[in-house]
Amino acid sequence: MEEQVEALVTAARDALDAHDAAASVDALQALAPLAAEVDPVDSVDLVERACCYGMLPAVEAAYEALGPFVFDAWALALSLRCAHEDVARWMLARGVDLLGNVRTTLATRRWLPHEGRFTRFDFTRSAPTLLKNPMDPTVASEVFNDFKGTEQLTGGPFLAEFDLEAACACVARIACEGVFEDTVYDDLFRAVTIRAWHALRHAGSRDEDVAATCFDLGSQLWAWHRDRGLGDERLDRIMGDLVVPRADEGVFAFVCENAPEVFLDRLVTTTWLAEEPELVRSMVAHLAPGDAEGNGALVLLLAKNGYMAELRQVGRWPGMLDLATVDRAMGAASAAGHAEVVAWLLSRRAELAGGSAPQTSTLDLLL
Repeated sequence: MEEQVEALVTAARDALDAHDAAASVDALQALAPLAAEVDPVDSVDLVERACCYGMLPAVEAAYEALGPFVFDAWALALSLRCAHEDVARWMLARGVDLLGNVRTTLATRRWLPHEGRFTRFDFTRSAPTLLKNPMDPTVASEVFNDFKGTEQLTGGPFLAEFDLEAACACVARIACEGVFEDTVYDDLFRAVTIRAWHALRHAGSRDEDVAATCFDLGSQLWAWHRDRGLGDERLDRIMGDLVVPRADEGVFAFVCENAPEVFLDRLVTTTWLAEEPELVRSMVAHLAPGDAEGNGALVLLLAKNGYMAELRQVGRWPGMLDLATVDRAMGAASAAGHAEVVAWLLSRRAELAGGSAPQTSTLDLLL
């Protein structure tokens, strides 16, 4: 019996690796009467291969013959990674969870391998720190990663090509319909932006194209979150968690262009960002107004450091300047000896006060 099962599993795996849909279906159907004898690792490997190669009839045959599987989140991730949209939609409609946990029972726990064997030690929904640390790899991270040749549970490597643009486009088409549950939606945003982060992390191995592709999807996911309520409030925190010391300027620019209020909030609520005036200065070209507190913090930083060109730029933004903000900025610029900034702020103060001439000269403020 054991040799028969092993031979049938090998035949099914070979048919899948050959991308022969008809032979794969036949081989999987031949396993159905012996499903209880098939090792869970082999079962999961077979459905993962079917999903990776995008053969929907084989996926359906695998579920009919060998399901339910102890773990099928990675299989869904592979269908998305390889942009097999029909397979991914079929699995999502069936209720497969991209962050689903390994399913164990008292009866199976004794003979199942450690669940990390199935999850490849990626975080799943049960992880207590899920979405807490953006760098933690989850099953959703696998959607945007290339094949390394070691992903397979058993047998040879997956024989599939990876196209990041195709994977991102596949995720976007499904995500825009609100198909992904909130936690999964949030985590896909986290995963794709962190993929971009890593593409920019090291000066000697920067990949601007990878980062741009990932940021394009991140921008779409963020826009649908902002405009249509997809995902939940945790996505806002994930965006904010991208604004940390030593991140690449491309990451900061992504945040500023998509969520300027998030960047400005970090300027208010953290100390390190205010101590990086050149970084903030370089982000002005990517920013737009935030709330009153964030706007005021930006004007104050620019005035304090004498960044006249950027101060003129933000001064044209609607609602950026009021009397209290200008007075604080004048005080900071005066203390730092930036006469041109003080003069410009005095003129803006006069405009805000209704056109009256300033009562204090620039020289007086600098003394």
